[in-house]
Amino acid sequence: MKKLLFIVCIINLCTGCTAQSWKYTSEPKVYKNADTQYTLVVPPLRDERSNENSMSGYFISMIPLVPYGTSTINVPDRAMNAKLTEEFSKAMAEEIENATIFKSSEFQFNKTGADLYLVGNLKSSQQIWNSTFYGLSLPGDLLWLLGLPNGKYHFGIELEYKLMDSKNNTYFTKTYTAKNSNLTGIYYGMGDNGFEKAMKNISKEVVWDLRNIAPTVKLKK
Repeated sequence: MKKLLFIVCIINLCTGCTAQSWKYTSEPKVYKNADTQYTLVVPPLRDERSNENSMSGYFISMIPLVPYGTSTINVPDRAMNAKLTEEFSKAMAEEIENATIFKSSEFQFNKTGADLYLVGNLKSSQQIWNSTFYGLSLPGDLLWLLGLPNGKYHFGIELEYKLMDSKNNTYFTKTYTAKNSNLTGIYYGMGDNGFEKAMKNISKEVVWDLRNIAPTVKLKK
């Protein structure tokens, strides 16, 4: 039994903060006349995230009588095998294209060839894992085996977007935030993509704003 519990601990330590993967499903295409005949390019986000991570929470939660420990990852890209400054922009471009707001909307690495650009700064993509042994240290693993959660994930995204032209004239700017959380256990929760849900909420807000703003934009000379 001790060997089994040790193996469970190692599996959870290795997968608990790294099991998330990036997957995004956009809204269906809306077939209608575009709200404006301008074209839009969404370049990769500028990375303004903190690079500091704290992974000690798991071991702190193993101390007897300690209810939980907190591990924080500010740049989860490597663990997710994804570059979020690019993936978030690709998702946003696809959402805007499917909403048929502009004549065309696409992701590009270079800010060229379009009437307007949705330029963004990635301020935060924080992933927090609150792990717990229920204050029992290693015997608390038995509760995991019974199906109780071994912790809870918290996901947070903060993005700043600006709608600009090639001459850096700004027509709109706004900061968007979204949070999502889910319980994790050895039988469930590890594959849930909290970043997709948070990004989906932000993309809906951006699409709503652009749908109202785009028809009023007149390019400055």
